[in-house]
Amino acid sequence: MELSHCSSAEMAARVARLLGFAKSADSLIRLQRLERFPVIFPRVLGVDEFALRKGRTYGTVMVDLERRVPVDIFEAIAAKDLTAWLQNHPQVQVLARDRAWTYRLVGQTALPQSQQVADRFHLVQNFSLALKDLLRSRHRQQPESSGEAGSASSESRATRSKRGRWEAVRALKDSGLSLSAIARKLGLNRRSVSSYMASDQPPEYAGRPSGPSKVRPWLPYLRRR
Repeated sequence: MELSHCSSAEMAARVARLLGFAKSADSLIRLQRLERFPVIFPRVLGVDEFALRKGRTYGTVMVDLERRVPVDIFEAIAAKDLTAWLQNHPQVQVLARDRAWTYRLVGQTALPQSQQVADRFHLVQNFSLALKDLLRSRHRQQPESSGEAGSASSESRATRSKRGRWEAVRALKDSGLSLSAIARKLGLNRRSVSSYMASDQPPEYAGRPSGPSKVRPWLPYLRRR
């Protein structure tokens, strides 16, 4: 049996015959199915979504973070399924999750006595998004007088567009939709939705700094023509 746990059943059967144990691959598989393992309930549980089909279908995975083994999976991101599962496992003391509103609400409903924390991956991800927003805001420059009106107009349009998306994401988040569901509903990628969900204020448009132009010396000539 130990051989079948270390390799495929066919390979384990070949090695078993060399050791003097006449066991077929089917026999080893049958023995494996008869095995019973002690059920160990997790105390520190990690919950996150994973892609069954990237950009289209997502599921939920639960991981025992102390033993670093998966505990269960759902082929959907359904709050009711996860709530029922957590209510049947009241021994969970720490719930590690991302900042998705669905998981937060489920944790508060099913495990009000547990401590909810953000895992290291999502902390670093949120920090990187905040750092990018900060760097973009620091690199903004005033447009030149020749194109000031056009730049201001494009900036205002971009700002209104980003504000509208941010407001739509926040409204859907407050309604209880998950990150993936919001992305599908608004036609945005998950990274943009995650950025909008993590931001407490609407993003500002960071205009591109104007640089030297090869056309500028020829503008008088082009105007004359």
